[in-house]
Amino acid sequence: MFDNGVLNLLKKLSDNGYEAYLVGGVVRDYLLGLECHDFDATTNATPAEIKEVYKDYQIFSYGEKYGTIGINYEGNLIEITTFRSEDGYVDNRHPRVVKFDATLESDVLRRDFTINAIAYDIKNEKIVDLVGGIKDLNEGIIRCVGIPHNRFLEDSLRIFRAIRFSARFNFKIEEATKLAIFKDYKLLNNISKERITEEVCKIATGGIENIISEYYDVFKYLIPELKGINIGLLKLNTNELVYKLAILFSDVTNLDKAINNFRFPKALSLKIKSIIRNNDLITNNDLANTRILMHKLGLDYYKDLNGYHKLIGLPNTDDDILNEAISLGYENNILAINGRSVKHATGFDGKEISEAIEEVFSEVVKGNLDNEKEVIKDYLFNKYGKANYLKKKLAVIKLVNSIVSKHNATISIGAGAMMYFRGIVDYFGDYDLSISKDDYEKIKDDLAKISTTPNLKWGYIYNFKIDGVEIDLVIKEDNVLNICDLEYNLDNDVLHLESLEYWYNRYYQLERFHKCELIKKYMGGK
Repeated sequence: MFDNGVLNLLKKLSDNGYEAYLVGGVVRDYLLGLECHDFDATTNATPAEIKEVYKDYQIFSYGEKYGTIGINYEGNLIEITTFRSEDGYVDNRHPRVVKFDATLESDVLRRDFTINAIAYDIKNEKIVDLVGGIKDLNEGIIRCVGIPHNRFLEDSLRIFRAIRFSARFNFKIEEATKLAIFKDYKLLNNISKERITEEVCKIATGGIENIISEYYDVFKYLIPELKGINIGLLKLNTNELVYKLAILFSDVTNLDKAINNFRFPKALSLKIKSIIRNNDLITNNDLANTRILMHKLGLDYYKDLNGYHKLIGLPNTDDDILNEAISLGYENNILAINGRSVKHATGFDGKEISEAIEEVFSEVVKGNLDNEKEVIKDYLFNKYGKANYLKKKLAVIKLVNSIVSKHNATISIGAGAMMYFRGIVDYFGDYDLSISKDDYEKIKDDLAKISTTPNLKWGYIYNFKIDGVEIDLVIKEDNVLNICDLEYNLDNDVLHLESLEYWYNRYYQLERFHKCELIKKYMGGK
């Protein structure tokens, strides 16, 4: 039976001489044996009279211009609407004119479907069915009240509501109503995306598998990017909205555009996209793999993907493994390095830094790399930073050499670069240039223009930084060419390389015997 408290509340209308009826979904669901929490009533009392009857209750008047007054009853909203007739719909949704001089019969005739137009007489405690709604309920039929085309012109959202009720109750939409749906569904373009989205969400979790094939053209109109549907997956036993929508949008030409056709909450949109885009990732009981994917996706997105895989029958992670992975850590804070360290070791920016951290996390978790700061920095530098930094250094060499050539000056490349260009080492860290004092005076102004820091001077060394590369100019009194034994062509730019003998002796004096051995080994091969 209907909720006694609600009935007693509505009896206040009949006790004050007004008619009062429960109507709509509450009566429909009662006759179907379903629980209902939405209570709508209709009466011949005007909005002002309704407010007077319920003056001791909390009243909501947001719908008063359409004849609806809301009453707060023990935390439930009871909406009471005056019998009304409508005319002049301006946007296929809202009436231009609402009249409050109607009867129950005329009020019922303006409603959408027969199964929603059954009333319950509060005073006489009986069902009132003026449009054959009970018969349609018993036969499982969705039928418009009156002429379907007229009902859809009045409120185009009824097109999708018909499909929703068909999906929810697994009822058939009768032929005239169905024909009107396929004739009029483009009227949905006049309905706000927010209202369409609300209906789509209700259909998705309310029997979409029952109707989507038959009404595919309607969905295709709302989702032009839709290429097909997977009925088998839609039939899987779940009411999780994110999973149903992920299945619905799994085969589209443009996922972002398809999702943006609607007004899903941002968090829901991101979850749908994450599931679809990462569906090929393998979730399983491998602990390292679980931690790596958690790091890549984030815990919530991983749980969504794992739950989706479990739903559709793909390998997935057990709760025990999931909890162990969480306890061991899946975020950047378990690593011995941070983004700044990665940038320093690689020269990366933005997304490249994130991708490098992701790689490091994977290697650490797999046990391929010790989680120690210097070890990780060496790994990144040798794999990425060396090539990037060399590229920068070579570009700076060309830039400086162009200035030198412009002034007919001469420079020679110092020890590290000399060894690199000869092939003795595969990387040079320092960047020394030798130049005579007179030639330095020729180029210093132009060099200062391209430097990102002011030049500094101590002794005979001038320091510049260009594009992040530090240059030490060593001023030599003698002709720098006297200590060069090779010209190296770098894209047609001639570089003078200081001699092996010079640097062998210099390293020996500095007791850098490792460098001496490298040069000696190279000279022995020549």
